[in-house]
Amino acid sequence: MSKPSKERLISLVLGGARSGKSTFAEKLASSRASNLAVLYVATLEPYDAEMQERVERHRASRPDTWRTLEAPLNLAETVRQGYKGEKLVLLDCLTLWTTNRLMSITPLDKDAAGYVSQIPPEDDLALESTTPTTPVEVTSPDYFAEERAMAQELESLVAWLREQNCGLVMVSNEVGMGLVPPYPLGRAYRDALGRLNQVAANLADEAFFCIAGIPIDLKKLQYNFDEDI
Repeated sequence: MSKPSKERLISLVLGGARSGKSTFAEKLASSRASNLAVLYVATLEPYDAEMQERVERHRASRPDTWRTLEAPLNLAETVRQGYKGEKLVLLDCLTLWTTNRLMSITPLDKDAAGYVSQIPPEDDLALESTTPTTPVEVTSPDYFAEERAMAQELESLVAWLREQNCGLVMVSNEVGMGLVPPYPLGRAYRDALGRLNQVAANLADEAFFCIAGIPIDLKKLQYNFDEDI
């Protein structure tokens, strides 16, 4: 199967917090789309005034040809309904989409002062675990079922965008390089996002890992079993 033209590539950009991943993803999207329309899909759900101000600042810095679509939960459906023939979609990010989806099925006291502190942070990095065949330490709510649903939704979205001949740049955090979270929701989040990143990388034509603002092309470095065995 031949590789799509550059403007129609499906790309994944990974990195830790403040690694330069979003900056690189925006540069990649800008170079691929040239001066044509880009649909910027934002999954962030602002929880306070400071976060809302940050959102507005980022939105103002984008080119006039970029349109913003908010999709904190129902990602695929929102993109399909909001898509207007743009040349490329920039999805920033899978990290917060995972957070929102897991939080949507987690019973928490939203009136409590510590509500926001209960939400797994964007850079909640943890050691990678082996793929379980049963839910991770949690029987209610069923985070594992939600994780499977998210993977299927992402696969559906990528397939649909390919049908539209539309490129996609996905941004996500690498969560396999830190400590194991000490609480069940944190571990469910770490595992769900880690496996979702694997799904995204498998769907992508190219994958990059950003460290200190430097993007590394992972698929050019990957081990090829067919060639080496």
